[in-house]
Amino acid sequence: FFVCMSPSNVIGGPSISREGRGFWLLKTAPISARQILVGKLALAYLPYPLVGTLLVTLLVVLQRGGLLGFAVALGLVLVAGLGTSAIALGMGAAFPRFDWENPQQQNTLQAGCLAPVLYMSYVAFAAGLALGLPALGAALAPEWTGWLTALGWALLAVLTAGVVWAALAMGAARLEQVEV
Repeated sequence: FFVCMSPSNVIGGPSISREGRGFWLLKTAPISARQILVGKLALAYLPYPLVGTLLVTLLVVLQRGGLLGFAVALGLVLVAGLGTSAIALGMGAAFPRFDWENPQQQNTLQAGCLAPVLYMSYVAFAAGLALGLPALGAALAPEWTGWLTALGWALLAVLTAGVVWAALAMGAARLEQVEV
């Protein structure tokens, strides 16, 4: 997961700022800010299905894990990856920097500080839902483990959908206010 998060954040975080002074071309195009962000989210999310699937497969084969372990690990990487990609993109869109001269100046202090705190909190909560609820069920009431597993994954899907929606809505609202 963390191997995929690095390139995803490099692509997603400063993706709006990367447009630089040419952002006015996107602003005048007949597409909404949300559509721009959805396209950029698709690009920022790519490391998870490409590299993440390869690495999860490799780890499961090396550890001689079963199909269930593979499905859980891959599902967690893909779902949590979507949430972290959206958070990084949303923070970058909420706090863009278009006046950079050096590519190392594309990130703003607000986006650079808030995004890691938010997506690490999200990842901890997501892992708690997907892995913690089944473990709690196995420890306290083994007959409820299946139901708690299903509940954990359903709550994770709802949480991720909410995070993606909120991040894109916040970034789109801020981009609509940008004057070029």
